[in-house]
Amino acid sequence: MKNFILIVLLWIPICGYSQTLKERSNTVSVDFRDPAAIMKAAGKKYRALIMGVSKYKNEGPGLQSLDNPVKDAQKVYDMLTMNYTFEPSDVILLKNPTRQEIIDAFDKLSNETTENDNVVVFYAGHGVWDKQKD
Repeated sequence: MKNFILIVLLWIPICGYSQTLKERSNTVSVDFRDPAAIMKAAGKKYRALIMGVSKYKNEGPGLQSLDNPVKDAQKVYDMLTMNYTFEPSDVILLKNPTRQEIIDAFDKLSNETTENDNVVVFYAGHGVWDKQKD
């Protein structure tokens, strides 16, 4: 494979340039190698709601405690906030939440999210099959 160099030249005409030096100094500088900076400059955020339920209040034959959901949820949180462009303040992590805590988290997420944002919802735990809704 051959090595090559890509050179990009931008030409901005000085004559008739409408911005003054003061106006140009107020523009935002973005490091295009940093995805988080690009998203922030565009007014976009990555948001997440991560839930892990290992313990159940009303355990029975079909709903026993699980070993890994809370651990898995923590790993997903760590991965998104350390390796991707998710700010910890934009990620809700719920460990063994109650039904009301889940509802409150969805309400908070829906109130803070804009149409420009990206949202991830992760759930680890038991599920219940609704036969009526198939």
